[in-house]
Amino acid sequence: MTEMFVETDKTETDKKKKEKKIIKPPYIPVGWIERFFAKITQVKVNKIDNSFINNYGITQSGNESKVVACLKFLKIIDENGLVDQTAVQGLRMEGEEYENKLRELVENAYEKLFKEVDLEKCDSATLRNYFISQDMTQTMAKGAVTLFVFLCNKADIKLSKEINDKNATLKNSNETKREKIITRKTKIKTKTRETEKKQEPKKEIHYHFHFDKDTPPENVERVMKNLEQKKDDLSE
Repeated sequence: MTEMFVETDKTETDKKKKEKKIIKPPYIPVGWIERFFAKITQVKVNKIDNSFINNYGITQSGNESKVVACLKFLKIIDENGLVDQTAVQGLRMEGEEYENKLRELVENAYEKLFKEVDLEKCDSATLRNYFISQDMTQTMAKGAVTLFVFLCNKADIKLSKEINDKNATLKNSNETKREKIITRKTKIKTKTRETEKKQEPKKEIHYHFHFDKDTPPENVERVMKNLEQKKDDLSE
């Protein structure tokens, strides 16, 4: 009896195992990464996870994983959340040393973008289309562009005037919207307080006095004066 052995082709399986996990470029709000950068100058940390992000109020509850993913993309932390101390130390620096470390992180993380797009000459549409080609929606791509331009400006990486101008216009527009929202909320709070004031029940105090016919007039007068003073105190 002849035994037959079939050799399984593992090439495809091995290939898939070797493929690196692709992380999309982040598109989180600039404020979140700004708060993170500020926080790491104040605290020492060995591991960053959702709890760290939540405990320090870097973002609203429910969005912690997005910040963690951004830090992994920038290679500030590894897949397990362990901190690259060299990277963090550089981000704690000031001036040129800070810019050099951030530039290194940005250029490594966005290596494909720097190779494919001439950032000193391209327009904002070209940059946005690059992110769309990374399996992003237009909304996600706009967020990715805003964050990327912010990081480049912080790292003193040169971008075309058109990109910087476009991003500045967008930033001013967003700030105006934010101011309008804050103003609207303030007006609502003020109106609510005024309404509550109007609805406050009026305080009414009733006094009953009984004077005998033999009560001296000066005693009656003294009581009335005290009552008048009490009335003035309550009205203040």
